[in-house]
Amino acid sequence: KDVAGSLLNPHTLFSDPTPCPDGQHYCETADDYPSYQINKIMTKQPKFILDYFDNETNEYDYSLRKTYPSIEGETLCPSIRKIIYPKKGVGTDGSFQFIINNDDHKQGVLINSCLTQYVDKDCNIPGSLSLGYTSYCEQRHIHRALVVLDKKNKNFPGLVTKFFEFPSFCICMVGQTRGAQRPGFSPIDSGPVNITV
Repeated sequence: KDVAGSLLNPHTLFSDPTPCPDGQHYCETADDYPSYQINKIMTKQPKFILDYFDNETNEYDYSLRKTYPSIEGETLCPSIRKIIYPKKGVGTDGSFQFIINNDDHKQGVLINSCLTQYVDKDCNIPGSLSLGYTSYCEQRHIHRALVVLDKKNKNFPGLVTKFFEFPSFCICMVGQTRGAQRPGFSPIDSGPVNITV
């Protein structure tokens, strides 16, 4: 049974989204997700809006099959790559939003997260770097626009787009050792890498 339906009058308002557990910026499950209201709203959308969700599903099914470059079969910065379908998230403006994601209307987000033990740690480079150089793994992010419920008018909710930040790539940074500020670092994400083996 839909939890939101048991807590709210399904014909009127929806509550403000509560934060995701453990301080997460997004979550794929949400007890307060207003499924009933979203389903009703989606039945009233024009075809070009509904087609957007179909295209999203096809795009990210294809993206999951693509691969990223590595050196001699080794990953410089090990990461987890997957498609998520968040139902709730905090936008770049700092506010939590209900994201349109149900069985019939999906918005997939392809994420690539550094393994926790590698964040700000040495890259997995074969051999060793030249004297005076060091490396570390860094998580990069991307801003992605998603369709969400419009919270400004709860009596007559509609749809708007909001930007969210998601992990997009785990990159290896290499540069000269010059104290804690680490100036002069440059990313390694593809192509040949000059290393001393």
